[in-house]
Amino acid sequence: MAPRTDTRSTTDQYFCSRRTYYNTSKDKFHKPGTLVKPSEALCNTLRIIAEKGGDVLYNGTLAVDFLEDLQRVGSIITAEDLRDYQ
Repeated sequence: MAPRTDTRSTTDQYFCSRRTYYNTSKDKFHKPGTLVKPSEALCNTLRIIAEKGGDVLYNGTLAVDFLEDLQRVGSIITAEDLRDYQ
């Protein structure tokens, strides 16, 4: 990977994934099998899904946050798309 100036920000659509799976000190992705710690936000989301079921992501309280995140990165997915997903 070519060296570059680090211009990433929290508005970068891949920021969270990169922060989790990219080793900035070595300027490359972690090797397969490396233990990584997911963000607290992801852990909280997964906990809610585990407690309330997957429907909460498509029709429940998480759907609003999920749609906001999707729209922020330019997605065309709508609330109706989530509601109708099977």
